[in-house]
Amino acid sequence: MQYKDEDLVADLLQRKEKAFTEAYRKYHRYVLSYCYRLLRDMREAEDVTIVLFRKFFELMPVLRTVDDMVAYLKIAAMHECSNRRRNKRVRYAMMEAVEMAAEEDDGSTRLVYDEGLALQDLERIIFSSGLRRSQVLRMRYFEQRSYNEIAKILDISISTAKEMRVQAIKYLRREIKKEQYLP
Repeated sequence: MQYKDEDLVADLLQRKEKAFTEAYRKYHRYVLSYCYRLLRDMREAEDVTIVLFRKFFELMPVLRTVDDMVAYLKIAAMHECSNRRRNKRVRYAMMEAVEMAAEEDDGSTRLVYDEGLALQDLERIIFSSGLRRSQVLRMRYFEQRSYNEIAKILDISISTAKEMRVQAIKYLRREIKKEQYLP
């Protein structure tokens, strides 16, 4: 079925499955190419595109025209790609800090971490921080969910979700220093 733009928006607002399929078919390549231009990594761009359409279909913003939908997807893509780049830089910075902490004064290394092992240690520490706090961290940083989504999923307020993230980060810093991963 070929949708007219007005019918597509109307059916999307009524949450009709065919409209979602048509919107995905019609705008998938546009969003994917936009994400690829921002990330320069096809695998990451594909992941972001899937996440964006999933969020779009779950949260369904109020639309008046197809232009509103395209604008929403483009802005959401820009933010999601920015978050991915920032999180990637944070992971690399963490790895550098772990490597610097492992380096002795004479230049030798007492611990050698590959990224997978360091992330395993990080996950172990995160999950020891308590179930709710670890869920907030996992959803915020590994799944790139918004505070609104986290609050909705965990059935808590947005401010509680933010506070749990702050508490979990503080706990994480203490544990990393205690286990001498960071100087």
